[in-house]
Amino acid sequence: HEGADVVVHYLHDSNGAEDTCKEIEAVERELGAGGLIRRWPDDPSGFLICTYWLVECLALGGATERATSWFRSATAYANDLGLLSEEADPGSGELLGNFPQTFSHVGLINAAWCLAHPSTRSSSWSPQDLRPQPEEHQP
Repeated sequence: HEGADVVVHYLHDSNGAEDTCKEIEAVERELGAGGLIRRWPDDPSGFLICTYWLVECLALGGATERATSWFRSATAYANDLGLLSEEADPGSGELLGNFPQTFSHVGLINAAWCLAHPSTRSSSWSPQDLRPQPEEHQP
């Protein structure tokens, strides 16, 4: 793999447990730094949503302790108001990029949900599943 995109692929279309485990472990090993996942190996900063995607993958795969550790590390980068940016510098803790970043907050919420309810979400889940359903009208 080249970058953190493998975790997004797993969230939507897993090829098989063994291959997925190896890919996820490679993401942690090759792209993890300072409690964050970088988008690609040469990226000096961590990308918060990539870290939260990893949390989701680990939680869905039953690796709750590892998922919780990554979740806590990424969330610790929030400022005093609890806001996250797009990226953070693992060395200095400085928030970088767009601020505040909606995608980072959505990632946090989705990751927290997966940690709390790992069996309620499958690899075939899609954000479209969150669309409001038509209300049934009662006579």
